[in-house]
Amino acid sequence: MDYFTPVCKSIEAKGVTNYGLQEIINNSDSYRALLWASLVAGLAAIILTFSQRIKSLNDTINDWQSGVQSMMVAVIILIFAWGISAITKDLNTADYLISIVSDSIHPRLFPVIVFCGLRIYKFCNRNKLGNYGNCNAYCNSNGCINFWIGKLF
Repeated sequence: MDYFTPVCKSIEAKGVTNYGLQEIINNSDSYRALLWASLVAGLAAIILTFSQRIKSLNDTINDWQSGVQSMMVAVIILIFAWGISAITKDLNTADYLISIVSDSIHPRLFPVIVFCGLRIYKFCNRNKLGNYGNCNAYCNSNGCINFWIGKLF
C-alpha cells in the first residue's frame, strides 16, 4: 500500500507536479500535523505505560491530564502566534515595513536588526535567558543610550 498517495493527490490539487521534500513541506498543514502528532503520541504513551504495567490506568490518565495542563501555556502562545501571523499577513505588514526602511536599510538586513534588538530587549528584561542581569537604558546629556549591566549571576 502506498502511504503517500493522499499527500501526492492533495499536492496535485494545488498544481504541484514535483514531489520533492520541499514541496511537500511547503504545501503541508502544520496545524493538522501538530494535532494528529500530539493525539498519536498521547495515546501511545498511555497504551505503553498501561500495557507494561508501569502504572495503573487511573494514574496514567491523571499523569496525561497534568501533562496537558502544563502544555496549555505553550498552546495558548502558539494560538496567539498563528493569530498574529494571520493579522500581519492580511495587513501586508512586511510590505509596509520594507517600504519604510528600504531607503535607509537593505531589506535583507532588517530581520537581523530586529532579531538583535529583541535579544537586547529580552536580556534587559530578564526574559527566558536564565540570567539575572539588570540592564537599565537611559539617555545621557549627549543623547546616547547607555546600558548599565548589573549583577549577572
